[in-house]
Amino acid sequence: MLPIERILVPFDWSAESKGAFQLAASIGRKYEAELIVLYVVPLSAMMYGPPPESYLNHLHEELCRLRPGEAKARVRHVLFEGDPATAILTAAAESHCDLIVIGTHARTGLKRLLSGSVAEEVVRKAPCPVLTMNRPVTTDQIDQPSPLPPSGRENHAALHPL
Repeated sequence: MLPIERILVPFDWSAESKGAFQLAASIGRKYEAELIVLYVVPLSAMMYGPPPESYLNHLHEELCRLRPGEAKARVRHVLFEGDPATAILTAAAESHCDLIVIGTHARTGLKRLLSGSVAEEVVRKAPCPVLTMNRPVTTDQIDQPSPLPPSGRENHAALHPL
């Protein structure tokens, strides 16, 4: 079993990244791992120069409000500036992360071609395993064991119609 001591969770306030955070918090709880929550100030926010210090302070304060429900959980909140994929890969390497849990917007077609896929680049270049989520989940979905599939003939018939 891989030891999981540090989990990186890129966060952008989307439903997908909130679900990824919930999943990472659940994994972190089971492994007693530190969560590193990362927000990347994108290049587009720096179009007219570096963002003001007050803006960065506000972002960091908002990011620090993101905490798992458990009081004893270890959480570090980090802001990077620049290209999101590059920042995520840098943070993972510098923090010696054992796992990255990232939400993906599951863009396809022209949207993906124009905006690229941060998650895809992270998966290809990450220094550790990456778990991607393309839809939000609730805590009760994460913490509950998944039900077993039905057994017997009805399951077989559903998979292999006679």
